[in-house]
Amino acid sequence: MKPKPFVVLVWGDSIAASGWPALAERYFNVVLNTGRPVRVINKGVPGLCTTGARQLFEKSVMSEKADLVIMQFGLNDARHAGVRGPLPLATPEEFVRNLVAMIRAVRARMKARVMLFGNHATRSFLKLPTGLPYDKARACYNAASRRVGLRERVPYHDMSKVLPALGLEMREVVNDDGVHLSPLGQRAYAQFAANLIRKMLDQTNGFVPGESCTAGRMGR
Repeated sequence: MKPKPFVVLVWGDSIAASGWPALAERYFNVVLNTGRPVRVINKGVPGLCTTGARQLFEKSVMSEKADLVIMQFGLNDARHAGVRGPLPLATPEEFVRNLVAMIRAVRARMKARVMLFGNHATRSFLKLPTGLPYDKARACYNAASRRVGLRERVPYHDMSKVLPALGLEMREVVNDDGVHLSPLGQRAYAQFAANLIRKMLDQTNGFVPGESCTAGRMGR
């Protein structure tokens, strides 16, 4: 009998919709799988902010049965689209309330674990109506996401720090618009996520890694 897949649902905007979740599934099942396969459900919606995410939440997320939900928002929350006068699509305070509500619903009703990703740095020279450069606004929402993670005891991973730690430069991981992921950026996200899933499954299954491959003498 085949083991039941470990189901991961990625809930986010166009960064998720770009395709790294499918790559993460492939990397895990082809390279990292120690017995239990992983299925990744991509629920990324381009342009989505947390207010819109809450409106779609029941249909898009709670209708699924996942073991882990990865959430990543903020890039669109900071946008001023003219639909709220001087306010962004979701203020940092609204962003926090929206994230908390979704996290608590996933844990209480889906009985799934939650993980938060902060957004990678952007290469945009636009200055928002608040006076903040776009990337500083991105950092503001990242900080809010981190606070939510600490308060709700949810793992938080800041991709603006993760990618440089992997030896990647911002110009390599975003495409020409300065925000969306390049093919290299998608691969980096996918491999990082696949490693996180592997670690989580190792802890769940009590898997103990074997010896590392080391060079040794062959005979005398």
